[in-house]
Amino acid sequence: MIEIKRLDAQGRLVLPPAWRKKLQSNEVLVVEDGNLLLIIPKGDPDLSKYLEFVKIDIPPDVYSDYHRLKEHLLSG
Repeated sequence: MIEIKRLDAQGRLVLPPAWRKKLQSNEVLVVEDGNLLLIIPKGDPDLSKYLEFVKIDIPPDVYSDYHRLKEHLLSG
């Protein structure tokens, strides 16, 4: 299904009623990749297929040592 939706003044959009009825929660995951936004119902989705959207720049020597990797990631 493809629909054109308008955003309101606060940037919100209304999801189609049929889609909302299928949700088991009132929370969704939003995955951003450039100009692409994926809206995924929150639950137990298989997020491994979205790992290609995760981009990190970690030197190989840091990546190979768990403690240095953890420190590097937590330092921001």
